Amino acid sequence: MGPVPPVGTFLLVVGLGAASVRAALGRLPVRELLDDRSDDPGAALARYERLRRGLGYGWIAAAIGLPLVLVNQLSAAPALWGRLPTAALALVDALARSSFLRSLAVAAIVASVAAVLLAWGVRRAARTDPSAHAGSVGALAGGGLATVAATATAEPVVGTLLRAVERALPASAATEFARQGDAVVAYYGDAGLALALATLGAVSTLGACLVLRVAMTASVLPRAGNGHALASAGLVFAGAFGLTVGVGPTVGLGAVVAAVVVSDTGRYGRGIGRGVGRRARSLTAQVVHTGGVLGVSVVAGVAGVAALAVAGSVSVPAGPTATLALVAGVGSVSVLALALALGR
Repeated sequence: MGPVPPVGTFLLVVGLGAASVRAALGRLPVRELLDDRSDDPGAALARYERLRRGLGYGWIAAAIGLPLVLVNQLSAAPALWGRLPTAALALVDALARSSFLRSLAVAAIVASVAAVLLAWGVRRAARTDPSAHAGSVGALAGGGLATVAATATAEPVVGTLLRAVERALPASAATEFARQGDAVVAYYGDAGLALALATLGAVSTLGACLVLRVAMTASVLPRAGNGHALASAGLVFAGAFGLTVGVGPTVGLGAVVAAVVVSDTGRYGRGIGRGVGRRARSLTAQVVHTGGVLGVSVVAGVAGVAALAVAGSVSVPAGPTATLALVAGVGSVSVLALALALGR
């Protein structure tokens, strides 16, 4: 049995390379350049059209290559290729295995895609106001600089971050966190961990923006003046996270009480601002309302602490994980958001 030449993959790669170059030529202003800079525009355009027609056969080559890839997977493929003369089979096999031609085709695909994207970006920038994209450019530039800086100074950044988190945790969780953190650094390295943290920060920011957008679309979060809603949600999340690391139920209930006060006071003040104006004298009404809400919330919090003291504190399983904290925080925020939406 002779060799099975990879003609299918060769035709597929070369065909896609030719087709991508043809598509890139159609996107780029080649006709205009030939018309302006050539002494004989007609002959130059004719050669250009012949080149494009020739590159158009790339789709035919790719269409032929795809079934040949499947044929080469059959057990009868060596017998089929063995019907060719030995010299012809050797020539076809050498051509199909040519790394130079394959690399050239892949480079043509990459260069074509890059050229099309560059042309699209130039056209988009020329048609729009640069100030309209200043925020996006600033975010990308800032993220890139932060990533480069974090990578260049990976060791002190990662070490400082891990030590800061360790100091902020209770003693019961700090020891385990330090052990796990040192193991992660030893396995992935400072540079890899710094890049992972930078990526995690970007993904977390995008995720938070998506959650806020969904909350606004569902009318759980108001589109304007939503600072008090975000603050109350953050307090509930902090209280739930604190419970997972063993800070005690008093702190958790205190965070919930503070969240209720912040949410109600903010919503009340925003309503007054819309009703009588931001410059109206409403301090007395706001103080009375806030005092009433604070009093009721404190009484409810004290009652909750007393009930836990009588019935016994709710215990959290030993060795809390980040998953448990995240689930508890998200669940608490969801319950608060639903309660606020129903009470509006």
